[in-house]
Amino acid sequence: MHGTALDLFVDSPVYEGKTVPAFVKHLSGKGGREMRGWVDVSAVLSPSEDEIRVAILNRHPEEGFVIDVRFGPNTEVAGKIKVHEVYSDKLTDTNGFESDGGEKVRTVEKEVEFNGTYEVKEHSFQGVFVLLSP
Repeated sequence: MHGTALDLFVDSPVYEGKTVPAFVKHLSGKGGREMRGWVDVSAVLSPSEDEIRVAILNRHPEEGFVIDVRFGPNTEVAGKIKVHEVYSDKLTDTNGFESDGGEKVRTVEKEVEFNGTYEVKEHSFQGVFVLLSP
């Protein structure tokens, strides 16, 4: 994503199983917190500084999550947020030629009301675009 990187705090349920290679499970992020949460988030402030772009990845194969999304105390969101979601009901779905079943994993564009929380589907990726009030 193009813009100024924003510092985030992400509190996510964590994966407890085996990893390959094994050391990946113990890699630390900022502040020494292990980086193995199911939900991974990154964000940038757009070059025009009128939009925050948030990338949300849910790695869990079967469980969706409702996450709290909070911005600074002087930040107001202007109405709805735009969402570009990459998702398929089945984790094993792939896209191919029409003779191979065609497009199963789809990108959906939608607008949703923002109320401070956001629901991420299981095994999905969302690009969320938050227009800031002037």
